Amino acid sequence: MKSTGAIILAAGGASRFGKAKQLLEINGETLIDRACRVAMEVGCVPVLRVLGARAEEISEHSNPDGVSTIINKTWQDGMGATLAFAVSELELRAANCESVLILLCDQPSIDAAMLQELVQASHQPGISIVLADSGETTGPPA
Repeated sequence: MKSTGAIILAAGGASRFGKAKQLLEINGETLIDRACRVAMEVGCVPVLRVLGARAEEISEHSNPDGVSTIINKTWQDGMGATLAFAVSELELRAANCESVLILLCDQPSIDAAMLQELVQASHQPGISIVLADSGETTGPPA
C-alpha cells in the first residue's frame, strides 16, 4: 500500500532568534514536537525530522516516538539543500511513499485538518504538487 511520508524541516540556525527555535514551547509543547505530532495525526509514515544546527541539543530535549531523526551536516547550504538531503533519505527508507508532506517546524498554527486537506488534494487525478496558499503567498506546508 502506498503512503504519505512527512519531512519536517528543522535544520536552520535561527540566527535572529538567538537560540534553538525548534525548542520554543507553545502551550507546553515544543515547535518540533508539535510538527511531528501533527504529521503523525494525519497518518504520515514515515515521519522524518531533519536537524542540522544545534542537532545534539534538540535531540537531548526532543525525541518523539514514531519519528526518525536525520542530521544534515550541510544545513548551512540552505533549505533547498536540506530538503534534497531529506528526500534522498526518504527514498532510501520508504520506497512505498506515494507522496510527501513538507513541513517547517516553526509553523505552530498548522493543524492536522489543514494537512489532511493537502493530502486529499494531492490524491486527485492529474495533481502532482499541492502548496498551501494564504492568499498572499504559497509555500510549505506542501
